[in-house]
Amino acid sequence: MSTKTLRKRIAVVAVSAMGFGLLSVVPANASTGVMTVAANGVSGTIGVITAASGSAGAQVMTITSDGAVAVTMTAGTDLQAILTVSGGTIQSASDVTDGAPDAARTSIVFGNTTPVIVLKPNAGVASMVITSYQTTANYTAGTVADKVTVTVKAASTIGALSASNSETNWVAYPTTISNDADSDLTNIDLAGANIIANGTVGQIAFSLNDGNGVDLPSTGVISVVSSNPAIAVSFDGTFFNTEIAEAVGSTNYGSVYVAQAVANTPASGTITFKYNGTTYATKSVTMQGDIASITVSDIYTGKTGVSGAITNQGSAISSAAATATADAGTFRVVAKDAAGNILGGKTVSADTTRYNNVVTAITLSNSGATIKFSATAGLDAGAGTGSLLGTFSCPTSTEGTGGTKQRLKITNAALATIYSNEFDLTCAGEPYTYTASFDKASYVPGDIATLTITAKTSTGKAPHSSATTGTATTAVGVTTGSQMTPVTAIAVTDTFGNSGVATYKFVVGSTEGTYSMIVDLPKWSAANGYAGAAQTVAYSVKGGSTDVTFTEVLKSVVALIASINKQIQALQKLILRR
Repeated sequence: MSTKTLRKRIAVVAVSAMGFGLLSVVPANASTGVMTVAANGVSGTIGVITAASGSAGAQVMTITSDGAVAVTMTAGTDLQAILTVSGGTIQSASDVTDGAPDAARTSIVFGNTTPVIVLKPNAGVASMVITSYQTTANYTAGTVADKVTVTVKAASTIGALSASNSETNWVAYPTTISNDADSDLTNIDLAGANIIANGTVGQIAFSLNDGNGVDLPSTGVISVVSSNPAIAVSFDGTFFNTEIAEAVGSTNYGSVYVAQAVANTPASGTITFKYNGTTYATKSVTMQGDIASITVSDIYTGKTGVSGAITNQGSAISSAAATATADAGTFRVVAKDAAGNILGGKTVSADTTRYNNVVTAITLSNSGATIKFSATAGLDAGAGTGSLLGTFSCPTSTEGTGGTKQRLKITNAALATIYSNEFDLTCAGEPYTYTASFDKASYVPGDIATLTITAKTSTGKAPHSSATTGTATTAVGVTTGSQMTPVTAIAVTDTFGNSGVATYKFVVGSTEGTYSMIVDLPKWSAANGYAGAAQTVAYSVKGGSTDVTFTEVLKSVVALIASINKQIQALQKLILRR
């Protein structure tokens, strides 16, 4: 046997062996083993969905399950270059050193030739991997010269719309969609983009691909329709409130624009996307209308002598956090359309004709422009919420509302003036006196008792809303008798609110008796210039048992005997008369 033939046989045995390390031969000049994949329809390559791409060792492509791949190998200078395949078999090979693949048709030694090798995926596989090695030693060590990973798809997926491989999502208007891999095509809606302000346009971006991520045929038809005729749709800026359609054409991506069909009219509905008449995606939409109402709520009393000022201009209000000058009175403003949608960007102002000797100035955050959630503005209100903060100035000593109710106003698109609900803005002083009481004089074990502390100004009115029960240096003192466990402890930061009342809950214990609780608010005492004094609140705990005692039974018996004696006496008198 010649040396050449012997070396061929050794290489084939090394490739086929299950136990590696049987032979290790390192040649002086190894072949490169790089593969060149033939284009669809060339040298046996068929069924290509996505052509091969990538660098040596990391090539990828996609074919149909009935397709095949032809690769041309780069020649080496000795006889050991090897090609293997998993998930498929070698169909044919031209001009190879050994002349044929192994018995399983999953490997072949092509040596120093440049063969064309055709491979076909096995039935039912999702991928086929073609790998080449420069030498037997490299094969044993797993050192790859080149690799082509072939994704295998069913032929039926070609040209058939795949919703999971296509994108349909709301984007900010106007957004340019430049290709089907555009970063704005995410299949994830931009938060808030489906809520479209009155008189503006919304935009839904889309791309159309089959199950292999390949563009759909140019002859396919995409159509769009709104469920509500008050909402119009367009591909090109000409809007219709009926179904619109266009051919996919040379590009498989684009945008649908959404606008009001009737100016200034709110509407909500669903935008339905179809491909060749079959629905593949839906998107909800809310079209805001023109402003129809202004609602003022959450009104808090201001402190006399404090001029309100907004400290965080432009922020939406989502909590009771302090956003105005300390002790200033505040209120919230929300603008809505006729459908109740909360509107942003509506500039309201005070009706100055309602000012009086108490309320002389109203200040609104964001210069009076209502704020609504925006995905890009970073506001602290959530989607569907939003409001303005308002504040006002109070005179040095005058308490009350000034006798006239306040209101806000705005001019709508029809040039009509829209007014808010009328509301009182109240100014009040500090607490001057306080009282304390329980909701009941007597409790049974397990009851929930409510302690009420009521504060009054020197004129007998409720104090301003931010007045607290104490300060860091004048702690609140509540000395409980017995059998009263607080549910929530009284804190110096507790406020009296608009009503001038602070309430606390206690769980009543089980030991019967008469007790007293002392409530002391040193901040409002005579020592600090006020007239408040510690309050003693009496209460009792009585058993709640329904069992009848011996004393109660004896009392009932005595009463019964007395009743019988009276009846006997009456009967005797009746007999004597006869």
